[in-house]
Order: sequence, then structure tokens, then C-alpha cells
Amino acid sequence: YTIYKKKGALQASPIFPQRNEKGWVDKEGAILWELAPGVGEQKWDWDNKLNMAIGIPDICKLIEASDREVKLIHVSGETTKTLSIKPGEGQYEGTYTVFLGAKRGRDSHSIMVPLSGGEYQLLMRMTIQLAPYLVGWL
Repeated sequence: YTIYKKKGALQASPIFPQRNEKGWVDKEGAILWELAPGVGEQKWDWDNKLNMAIGIPDICKLIEASDREVKLIHVSGETTKTLSIKPGEGQYEGTYTVFLGAKRGRDSHSIMVPLSGGEYQLLMRMTIQLAPYLVGWL
């Protein structure tokens, strides 16, 4: 599922669990969120994208946050990635803004993608529907 906006694009793709030779789940799945900056009229720079795998604990935080701001932080080696979803206020109420940033040492890069209320709700519903697959129940 991909959402295209002038400022950037967000693509969400499932990563299914890894199973061993007996069929047991060795590693739960996740949903890969990839954000690319907008670089012109209907153009996105996927070569400079940022990504974060949203696992079951992250999905729980998204569900708990409901219509409040949520921030997910992943640290891997020297790189820290932060995904923030913030509901709009005032005239932007009913919309959402997704920020994904990566910091490694002094270098940092971030991408923002605005979402309509419907786009956000669809993304959350699809995420919730994927949960049983991600843990290996289905």
C-alpha cells in the first residue's frame, strides 16, 4: 500500500514471519514502512528513502495511542531511527503527519508525509488485520 503526497510518499509492505524446518516461528514478521521525499511534481526520491520495520510491540503502541501522538524509536548499532505520528490540530484536525528520521553520529536525515484521516485509518486497519499473520497464527 503506497500513499503519494507532494512532500513525500509512504509505502507499507508486510514482512512475513520466518519459520524453521518444523514450521515453528523463529522470528515474528513486521510491516516495513518506507518513506521517500518528494522531489518535484509527482516525483519521489526512492534512492534516498528511510525505512523502519514496525513489529508487534510497535503495533501495540500505535493501537494504544489512538488519536494521540505516538513515537517509536529503534536503535541499531550507531543508527537511531524515530517514527513519529502526530494528529493535526486546529484547522488540520482530522489529518496526521508521519515523520521518520534517522541519526548516525552527526548525520541526520528525516522525511515527512502528511496523511488524511482516511489514509491514516486505512493504514491502521490494514496493520491490525496483518497482526495474526505477523505472529504466525495464519
